[in-house]
Amino acid sequence: MSAAKKEDVVEADRTGINTLNDDCLMHIIQFLPIVDRVRIEGVCKRWLAISLDSWRSFKILNFESECWGFNNPETLTKLNRRIFKKVLNRCGSFLTSIEFTGPTERLGPNILNSVASFCPNIQHLDASDLEVSPWSLRVISERCNKLVYFAIGNCTDDCDYELSLIFESNRELKRLCVYSNFEVTGECLKKLNGDTIESIIFENCPSISLEHFNVVRGFCKLKQLVLEHFHDSNTDTMKDISSCSSNLKYLTLALCPFYLNSLQCIANLTNLKILDLSSNVSVDDELLVLVGANCKLLKQVDISYCNAVTNTGLASIVSLPNLESLFVEDLNNVDDEVFRAMPTLRQMDCSYCSNMRDAGLVRLIEASENMEHLFLSNCKKISNELLEAAIRATKKRTNQVVLKLHLSNTDVRLSKASGTSPFLRVVPMIVITHVGKLARVNLA
Repeated sequence: MSAAKKEDVVEADRTGINTLNDDCLMHIIQFLPIVDRVRIEGVCKRWLAISLDSWRSFKILNFESECWGFNNPETLTKLNRRIFKKVLNRCGSFLTSIEFTGPTERLGPNILNSVASFCPNIQHLDASDLEVSPWSLRVISERCNKLVYFAIGNCTDDCDYELSLIFESNRELKRLCVYSNFEVTGECLKKLNGDTIESIIFENCPSISLEHFNVVRGFCKLKQLVLEHFHDSNTDTMKDISSCSSNLKYLTLALCPFYLNSLQCIANLTNLKILDLSSNVSVDDELLVLVGANCKLLKQVDISYCNAVTNTGLASIVSLPNLESLFVEDLNNVDDEVFRAMPTLRQMDCSYCSNMRDAGLVRLIEASENMEHLFLSNCKKISNELLEAAIRATKKRTNQVVLKLHLSNTDVRLSKASGTSPFLRVVPMIVITHVGKLARVNLA
């Protein structure tokens, strides 16, 4: 290098970003995504050392474009195990959270082996979008013992034993989520630490046997239990679940095609705040009357697609003093006569309820000024009378809460409305996805 060029290099080192000390440079690097962190390692030896040291502050790894820094989201689909291991080699020992959500197909069923090898301090592990092998679960159980949150998707083979090993080695586990796993039976639950577990979620796990859920009787801190799309009707389990009355606040027993003749036991759960019994053939008026009489703290109830329900059961739920969200989709044995003032109600979904008419819904709108969403899609018996009443009622609102009427596929014609209201919006049907399932507007 010529003397002139050497002089230019020295001058460059004395100006610009190179004048910053190591701490300042590291602070800047901490804001960079993964791709840029790796790229700057090639600038010079100093930047290499600072960049490698900056990974100490990198605690959360996911598969979103913002985390990796790819301009084209499609590039994420090309991530493979080799690239992932190189990243873990830099930051794995500092990570506390990994979420395998999104395009993870090329990582392979044994990718959790790499997590176990590089990430001994991991506390939050979401593998719900992966199909993992039982062997990789065994490796996790051997090397990761600080898990507080663990989520898993499908396995390539039977996995109850391996899950048991994970639960035995992670005694501080608080939240367990299992999604679309066709192998797990629930036998692993007996190894959960009943003194720490707070949330158990099983969605779309057809091999689940309810007899294994008798262990919940000893789970003193259990706050949430979700069983969705299960194919077992063990009746004693309902009694075991009902024994968790002191702490259980969120209960889902949905998409159950079998009759559960002791479902009435859930009326003993007097501290419930959210209850989802949608698509459960066991739900009838007798149960809802008991729930309405005993579960006074309920804020959200979903009894959609429970075709045995009539006005008798629905009236009991409507009378709940703290009810904020009510979902009664596709109930053809109920009508609008049960509706009255519901001052705490914020959203209600009556979509596909063929007997809903204007009169009762008008009463509800007039007396429920906190209501923000009313879903009436495919309710063929409502008319512009409802729209006119909504315009008049919302004009009188003093709390400035806007009511959104969802009226797709009805006989209501906006063009015939006599006026407008600043606190009324008529919107097409919307669908919002959250927590892995198709859901309504989340007002929690």
